[in-house]
Amino acid sequence: MAHEYRLDWIQFKNRPKYFTPVAANAQPAQPDADGFIRRWLILEPLDKPNSGNTVFTDSYLRENFATEYFKGQQTIVPKDGQKVKAVYKKTEVAPGFGRGMQQAPAEPKVTTVKQTLTWHALDSENYNVKLFRFAEKWGQQVYGVLFTRISRTSVWP
Repeated sequence: MAHEYRLDWIQFKNRPKYFTPVAANAQPAQPDADGFIRRWLILEPLDKPNSGNTVFTDSYLRENFATEYFKGQQTIVPKDGQKVKAVYKKTEVAPGFGRGMQQAPAEPKVTTVKQTLTWHALDSENYNVKLFRFAEKWGQQVYGVLFTRISRTSVWP
C-alpha cells in the first residue's frame, strides 16, 4: 500500500490540510459569510505537560492564563515570524495525579523552563482552528500545552 505524506504541512492521505500560510502581500481578512474568523496569528505552544485533563479546573485556567510567560504578552502586536522568549516555572507532579491519585506529592519538582517561540500567520481551512494540528506541524508538544493567539480583521493582512 502506497503512503502519501508531505512533512512540510503534515498532509497525509485522507487528512485535510488545516492551515495555509498568509502571504506577505495578503489583503486584510474579513470573517467569512458565516461569521467565522479564519486568519490568525498563533504562537507556538507553551509546554505545560499535565498528566491528564482533570487539572483543567477553573482555578488552574485562571492562574495559568493570568501568568505572564513573555515580556509584553498582554500588549504585543506580533508579526509573522516574530520570536519571543518565554521563561516560566513548571511544577511537575507525580504520574497518576489527577487520575485517581487524590493528593499531589508534598514536594513537587519545580523547574524553570525557557522556550523560544515563533508567531505564525495562518488562514484556517476550516471553521475552527485546529491547535493540535498546529502544534504537530511545528514539532511541538501536542498535549498539556497552552496557546496564545490573536485575530485582527479588516486591518491586518
